[in-house]
Amino acid sequence: MAIPLTLGDCLNAEEALTRLAEQPAPPKVSYHVAKLLRLIRAETAHFHEQRNALVRELGAPLPEKASEIAVTPENTATFVTRLNELARVEVAIDWTPLTLAEIDTFPTVRADDLMRLGACLNGDRV
Repeated sequence: MAIPLTLGDCLNAEEALTRLAEQPAPPKVSYHVAKLLRLIRAETAHFHEQRNALVRELGAPLPEKASEIAVTPENTATFVTRLNELARVEVAIDWTPLTLAEIDTFPTVRADDLMRLGACLNGDRV
C-alpha cells in the first residue's frame, strides 16, 4: 500500500518521525518507523536539492561572506512561489502508514506530531 503525499507533507512527517525514532518502542514498531523515516528522507533530500538550486539561481553571494548565497530581495516572491510549487509536488511512499495502536506504544507523542504525520498515520485501525 503506497502512501500518497506531497513533498511538503514529507517535510512535516520527517520531523515527527525523527522524534518517534528517538524513543523506545517494540522492535516491530521501531522497524516500521525507521523504514518510513528512511523513505521520507529520500523524498525530502530531493526537496532540499531543488531548494538549494533555487537559492543559487535566485540568489547572490552575501557581501560579508562571499562563500554564502542568499535569495535577493527582488527575487524573494519568485523564490517563495517556486518553493510552494515544489512543496505541492505529489509523491508516493511505498510503505504502510503507522496505526494508532503503534503510536500508542511510544512513551511520549506530541499532538502537533500527530498532525505532522498526516497521511503517514492511519487513524482507522486501532
